[in-house]
Amino acid sequence: MSPASSGSPSDLGNHVRDAGSGESNLARRLAQMEQRLLMLDQARDHEQSSLLRQRNHVKPHSSSQPSPLSPQRSSFHLIDPQGSVQPSQSAQSYEREQERDRQDISEEDEPLQQLSNRSLEGAFHEDNTSFRRKWLGPSSLQVFTQWLDLSSISHGGQALSSLFRFGMRYTEEMEIPFSTMGLDSLPRLPPIPDRNRFVSAYFASIQPIFPVLNKDDFSAILEKFDWLSSDQGLERIPFVAPVDRPSLACIYAVMSIGVDEENNANTPMGDAYLKTAFSLYAHVISTPYLSSVQALLLLSIALKVRNKDGSAWHVVGHAVRAAQSLGIHHSRKTDSQPNDNLQLDARAWWTAYCLDKIMGFETGRPSAIDDEDCNQQMPSAFHVSVSGYPGGNQGSDCFIALINLAKIQSRISKRLFKFKAANKSAQILQEIGELDHSLISWLETVPPDIRPGNDMFCGPDMFSPAAFLALQYHQTMSMLHRASLLLDTNLLQQYITMHCSKMQWLHRLKRGEHVCVASARAIVKIWTEESPGNHCTQYLLRTLTPPLLAIYVLAIFILKHPQGNLVQSDLMLLNSGSQHVENQYILSGQDPGFYSMLGILRDLVAQRVLAASAAQPPTPAATAVTGSDGVIPHRRSSGEQDNTLYFPVDEFGYDGTIEEDIWSRVLGNDLSAGVMADNHAFDVGYQFFGLPGYPQFRPGG
Repeated sequence: MSPASSGSPSDLGNHVRDAGSGESNLARRLAQMEQRLLMLDQARDHEQSSLLRQRNHVKPHSSSQPSPLSPQRSSFHLIDPQGSVQPSQSAQSYEREQERDRQDISEEDEPLQQLSNRSLEGAFHEDNTSFRRKWLGPSSLQVFTQWLDLSSISHGGQALSSLFRFGMRYTEEMEIPFSTMGLDSLPRLPPIPDRNRFVSAYFASIQPIFPVLNKDDFSAILEKFDWLSSDQGLERIPFVAPVDRPSLACIYAVMSIGVDEENNANTPMGDAYLKTAFSLYAHVISTPYLSSVQALLLLSIALKVRNKDGSAWHVVGHAVRAAQSLGIHHSRKTDSQPNDNLQLDARAWWTAYCLDKIMGFETGRPSAIDDEDCNQQMPSAFHVSVSGYPGGNQGSDCFIALINLAKIQSRISKRLFKFKAANKSAQILQEIGELDHSLISWLETVPPDIRPGNDMFCGPDMFSPAAFLALQYHQTMSMLHRASLLLDTNLLQQYITMHCSKMQWLHRLKRGEHVCVASARAIVKIWTEESPGNHCTQYLLRTLTPPLLAIYVLAIFILKHPQGNLVQSDLMLLNSGSQHVENQYILSGQDPGFYSMLGILRDLVAQRVLAASAAQPPTPAATAVTGSDGVIPHRRSSGEQDNTLYFPVDEFGYDGTIEEDIWSRVLGNDLSAGVMADNHAFDVGYQFFGLPGYPQFRPGG
């Protein structure tokens, strides 16, 4: 359908605002918009299923490279090592039809073609020069990026999501030198005094929140392998029984973490030890017992802190499977099993649980654990040598708090991010309110000295675990309320008033956008201001997912409210936080093409604030009221252009197709920014998402 035949957005506005057009015209136009969105979704679903059936018949040929933001069909291409792709016959036919459609689009719409209409539920990141391809889950980072794409592209800028492909290889792959792939090339450990210092650093930083090891047992393992620290070198490697080889991986993983913690940075020595531990992977999984689970969990922690979240997610999944094969996901009490062993089983399982849920929550990928098939007892208090805490139980407090938080993360993923089309606004808002209440209740169970939201009252040795717990809490709160951030503020207020007037958390939901951004501010503050160099344990704070999420939240909030009261302080937080993240990516060796998006984001936000400050002072936004014709006028927020959108409301309240379609987008399964390029949907989408107006890029405008 060409723009001429369907009408332009300005035509829609004229119909809506024309007092003589009547409610029938309004209903007809909205029905056309709903039908158009439905047709686009059906076409996309048909395209995906058709290409999937043809997937095994793909042959390589020489062709132009697909855009990283190309439509969903590119998700089902197989890419040969030279980077060329060959779509199936049905895909070629579809592409010819799409090419004819694209010819109908005027040249002034060209900036919109950078937008992706991919479903995040089935989209992939692809490396244009190789076979590499990775699935995109509905993570908040991906959803926020789609929102920022709309703002950046419409302002004549670059789509930020196009830069994610540059970071894929770093986060997903672990390069292992071929010479280290075996027991015959194990590197020497440091001299025993240094080795013991690194082991102590590991137990001080990791044990309080991920108690994978028993310290006495690990000391015995080190004694068994003391030849690794021999001054004579390792010219002759003693025979290591297969059942003992996972313990070797544990030693090298602990050394990697301890060396980096001691130096408060990722070090070449730590990297070498990590690669050695990873090179023992086949030996670890060939004898899948508890020591294998421990080795895999230690590997995943070390990988995650080096921001190799993709690799860590794979390893955690294997650890979960190995743990389940041992049955430690179930509680068991036997006279033949010492209590210490049962407690170690419980701690290993719940560490695997926390890592699995955290990584699934952050990446949008599936969890390997079904909560209903898990009845392992909670771990008892365990001793941690922490200065200033004679009782030594603060570590177990952190661990138990993290377990309970991970359970809430699992519920959020299951109830919100696994969005079903049948879900209605009232149900979605009800669940957000319930989950928010669960987070607030969880907060009250955490001891005051390590409770998120307070200043850090714990000793320096507990700073890293307590700060990690706080980062996870604030990240969870931001993700839970992300719909409030992504949707237009005034429009969401109408939804909440319409559907939640009798809910006990009505006012909390109405403040959801501010809850989201307050957590983002807290993340940046913890990460940049409350981790001075005199703290002993900062290892866990080098993971960059929470601060990167916070930067995105701050950017979106500033773009929506460029004249807000706290815009200058938020801009300072955004700049300092993004600079810190960028520096960490540089130090870790991440691809510059990936972290260059942080500079683009800073420029985009700065330009928006500058333009808003040069504009006339905004007039107070009008209060939404229902007119005599049953229409709720939606007014613009401060500093935005007049993109007024109207909704017909009957006596039962409006709850139509467009509304539910938008919920599916902001909850992460299908933001589908590219669908906005269609005439009416473009204006509708801009107003739904509270974006500043750029009429020069509107189709037909």
